Amino acid sequence: MNVTNLDEKINDMLREVGEFYQVDQAYLFTFFPDLTIHQTCEWCGKGMGSVIHFLQEISASPTDWWMHHLLNREPILVLEVKRMASGTQKERELLEKQSIRSLFVTPLLSTSLLLGFLGIDSIKGRKIWREEHQETLQILANLAADVLIKVKNEEEINVLAFHDPLTGFPNRILFTDRLQQALVIVDRQVILSASCS
Repeated sequence: MNVTNLDEKINDMLREVGEFYQVDQAYLFTFFPDLTIHQTCEWCGKGMGSVIHFLQEISASPTDWWMHHLLNREPILVLEVKRMASGTQKERELLEKQSIRSLFVTPLLSTSLLLGFLGIDSIKGRKIWREEHQETLQILANLAADVLIKVKNEEEINVLAFHDPLTGFPNRILFTDRLQQALVIVDRQVILSASCS
């Protein structure tokens, strides 16, 4: 898995998760450093509409009920959205707007870093997830977190391989590579010009 096929692979995993758990939606959200939430990938079951475009750059606060659980490395299990406890009005309204009835969300963790969360929703009916289902989803979230960190590290290595770490300017390796590409293009043009004359 690499940066070019990351979303495709995550969407495949979400489809399998959604079908296995017999839910209506499965999704992966990531956080920006300012705790803005961004839906990265989603799978929607038959007859379910996509919401990925509506769930971008959601502002979150560490004091929000949802974020409090995730920052404390705790999963979020809601058996009935309409019966969520007091103090969850903001989250309940967002979930009800999407017609979600039950959900299970687990944090994406990499050592001490919270990267986002992996979740599943039931819209058509109330769902109960057994403990082994919750544990399996946490394992998948851990694997997804490892993959996200791996791809991020590969991107950083690629940037460092061709750019000066202090200035960010292209380094000698990138310059040499681009110069060689330009010389090849010039050689082709010279050959084409000579054959046309």
